[in-house]
This record gives sequence, structure tokens and C-alpha cells, in this order.
Amino acid sequence: MVKLSLFRGVSLAKARMAAGDFDGARGALELVLKQRPNAGMALYGIARSYELEGDRTNARRAYKAFLKAWPDADSYLTPVTEARNWLKAH
Repeated sequence: MVKLSLFRGVSLAKARMAAGDFDGARGALELVLKQRPNAGMALYGIARSYELEGDRTNARRAYKAFLKAWPDADSYLTPVTEARNWLKAH
């Protein structure tokens, strides 16, 4: 199994999203999740990739999974507020 640190996985995913490679971004983040189940930033990245791709159904599911995995996260954290705001709007 290929190992990817959280930082490298998120960085690789951001680069792939910027290039329009949403499947590749999710693949990198899923590798991170195999090593760190429920890693909030990986879950957030997956949701964001669906959002940017225009897949509202999977974005909704992924944002909910992110918020469920981080129930005690500080509400002012950018990923938390963005996820909540996106879900309210969609």
C-alpha cells in the first residue's frame, strides 16, 4: 500500500483539484483515510472536490461525513464554517 502523510495527501489533492483532476484528488485523500480514518482535512478535501466538480449529491454526503467525524471541532474553523454554510445553501 502506498503511504501518504496527511500534509502530503492534502497538498497533492489541492494540486490535482487546481488542475481539474477531481478523481485524482479524491484518490490521494482516500489513501490518507486508509491510514488515518476520519481525518477531518481529508474528509473535507473529498467534499470540496465534489463541490468544485459540481456533484451536489456527493458533496452533500461528504460534507455531512466530515462534520460527523469532527463533532467537537471549533465552530470558527474555516472548513467547519464552509461545510455548514454550503449545506445550508444546498
